[in-house]
Amino acid sequence: MIERYRAGFNINDPAVAFGGDRVADPSDTTAGTAAHALFRRPDVYPVLRDFHEIAATGWYGHPARAEPARAEEVFEAVADHVVARAREIWAALDGQGRS
Repeated sequence: MIERYRAGFNINDPAVAFGGDRVADPSDTTAGTAAHALFRRPDVYPVLRDFHEIAATGWYGHPARAEPARAEEVFEAVADHVVARAREIWAALDGQGRS
């Protein structure tokens, strides 16, 4: 499941961010996946105010699969993605005579 989200990872999974020893009792994975899909539709994109709208506990996933090295990999991938999109936008704006 981790492989299916932004930049290739579920960045909302606290097990990835903080380590598996700090999380317990995830929301149901099937229900979480279905609810999360509603916020990732290509035709209508609702604004997610709080991840509790997706999962009652605020998260879902498999903390046993989280490791510190994987968390670093996730953060690097997300940072690289954000930087690439920002550069893309700035380049497009520069092409329109804006700085």
